[in-house]
Order: sequence, then structure tokens, then C-alpha cells
Amino acid sequence: MTKELIEHFPISPTRMRAYDCLNFFKQQYLIEKTDEEKEDNALTPLPLLEGKFGHRVIELYNKALLAQKLPADAEIFNTIFADVWSQNLYIPESRYEDIREPLNNFAESHTIDVDYMWGAEVEVALNWLLERVDWNAADVWLRAKLDRVDIIPEFATGIITDYKTGFYIPPESQLRKSLQTKIYTWILWVLNPYLEKFQMFYHFTRWNKKIGPIELTVEDLKPVEQQIRNFTDRLTKRINDPETEWPALIGENCPICRYECPLIEKGIIPLKTMEQAIDAGMQIQVLKKKIGDILKNLTLYSKTTDSKIDIGTGEYGYFLSETWKGVKPDKLVSYCLDKGIDLNLLLKIDTDKIKALEEDETKTEIKKMFKVTPSTRFRFEEKGQVIKEEPG
Repeated sequence: MTKELIEHFPISPTRMRAYDCLNFFKQQYLIEKTDEEKEDNALTPLPLLEGKFGHRVIELYNKALLAQKLPADAEIFNTIFADVWSQNLYIPESRYEDIREPLNNFAESHTIDVDYMWGAEVEVALNWLLERVDWNAADVWLRAKLDRVDIIPEFATGIITDYKTGFYIPPESQLRKSLQTKIYTWILWVLNPYLEKFQMFYHFTRWNKKIGPIELTVEDLKPVEQQIRNFTDRLTKRINDPETEWPALIGENCPICRYECPLIEKGIIPLKTMEQAIDAGMQIQVLKKKIGDILKNLTLYSKTTDSKIDIGTGEYGYFLSETWKGVKPDKLVSYCLDKGIDLNLLLKIDTDKIKALEEDETKTEIKKMFKVTPSTRFRFEEKGQVIKEEPG
């Protein structure tokens, strides 16, 4: 029997990201699953469970505030959190405080404007003709869930806020180019064609920090439709071809993938469990110590034998360098002003020195001069080390 061809395979930003690993995409979306397999279970990665939990609490809280026309209400939040937690089956009880604390911090500063909030957890499904259809309609093409939408009609502006519950904060430049930013704002324009300006905020609830506004115009959004239609055509062609291969690729899907990975047979073992991650972290610490010891011995050998060690790709050894010291910033500034030299070409502000100032008021006033963008960095932090939060 010939396999029935698909006209337009349904897509979403999540499915488009999943396509980065073809094997993961195939296992996740093309292989029939039982109703039990489709639901969350004990094998669902914990970060996914916790992310869904956080989104559910925020969704219900925003909807409750909107329904009761309230900007904020701690009692409502506490009731919703308790109710959602009581329905939890697969998140360990030991995670309660770690989940509760950041969500509570979020709720303490979170407000909505009932006059402009258009909706919370807005489910949008479009067909190929850009007509809005039911989420599970037979002709659905594009799906998206918008965590929060505010519309300011007098300024013809639509504002989308997407909530992220993880630790990682991507650079703003990366978020600006992301599929989610493009597709979500484009969908809002399709639903509200009178809008002329769009803003996207990413609210990282774990840190209670926002990135944005990422601003887009109608001209920015016009290419998006063709981009996702072209993706759909390529994807649908691949699905309809019975000879298509679906190779596995290492990437961001690996830690949340619950499927058997073909790469393991080739000796490539992606990190997929906490045990594997702990083992990798311990290896890093051991190797760093080993590298430090080797470098110390190599430095001593080079110094004592007065030699350079040529390893083919380069040399280890002592090389001439210069350290410039002594000039006071005011002297350099005076010279630059006298000669008409742009100070920005020569001076770099050391924010670590500003953060080390003891006078909080001074730090606060200086901080106002900066554009402060939250970010995260992967690093090793010893237990007991306290990272002081700066004022503001």
C-alpha cells in the first residue's frame, strides 16, 4: 500500500528547533505514539517538567488577574501555586523550594495592565491560507502559544512577553534573530494587521530579569512568511520521500532526548542524564588540575634550560612582552581633549571596579549611565561563594 502524501506538515517554533537533529525530529513527531507515551511520565526529563510547571503557574495567574481585573494579587498566586503543585506527579518533593522561590520572586514584582493585556497563553493555529483554525484542525499548518500579549491600539503596537524558566540567558543579539521572536511577532501581525510596531520581551523567571524590548516593524516581518513556508516545503518533501535518512546530530536537543541515539554506536556519547553531567564536571576539575601541574613543570623546564619547546603547531617558552603602567587616567584624558582624540578609542571602563565601590548610592547613579542587559555565563563556582547582587 502506498503511503499517503502529506501536503503541509504542521510546524511550530518548537518543531523547527527539534529539526536540528533529524533523528530526534523523526522519533518525536513522525513515529506514532500511544496516549500514555504522549503524556508526561517518569521518563520525562526533569527540566521539561519544571519548565511546564512554571509556565502553567504563570499562565493561570495571568488569566486569573485578567478575569478579576487586578494588576497583581499575592493570595491568588499562592492559591494557584499550591493547586498546581498538588497535581504534580513526577517532580520530586525535594525540588519544591527551588521551584517555589524564583516563581515567588517573579510574582512579587509582576503586574499586568488590564486595559492593554490582550491574552495569556494565547493558542494560535493557522492553516496554509493564514486562516485561524482549531488547534487540532485537519488543515492546521502553523501553531504557536504566546505566553502574554499586550496591545496598545493608540500606538498601533503589539507586545509579546515570553517566559523562560531555565538558568541560561542567551545574548540579546541571539534572541533578536531567533525563530521564536520572528514567528511570534509575525503571527501577532497576521491576527492584528492594523498593528505597525512590535516588541518582544523575554522574561527569565529564574533570575526575574527581562531582555527587551526587541523592536520590529512591519518591514522586518514581511520576509518571515516566506521563510517558514520554504522550511515547510523542505520538511514536507523529506517526510514524503520514503528513501529519506534521518541522522542524529549532537546539539541542544540531546539533554532532553529520551530516544535511543545512533551516535552511541559510533562512540559519541551525548550527555543525557544528571549522572553523566556530574561525571563530565568531575573530569573537568581533574583535567584542570592536571593541566595546571603540567604547565607549571613546562614553565620550569623552559626557564631552567633556557629553551623553547616546539610542538609543531607552535612553541612554549618565554617571549618578550611589555606592560604599560604609571599613567593616570586624568593625564591621558587631558591629552586626548587637548588633541581632539576620541576618548572612547582609548579608554575602557572596568565595571568590576565600579561594582567593588563601597558606596551603594554612587554605584546606583553610575549604573544608570549604562545599558544593563542581564546575561548568564557558564563557569565553575565553589560552594559557599557568594555573588553579590548589585543595586538597581
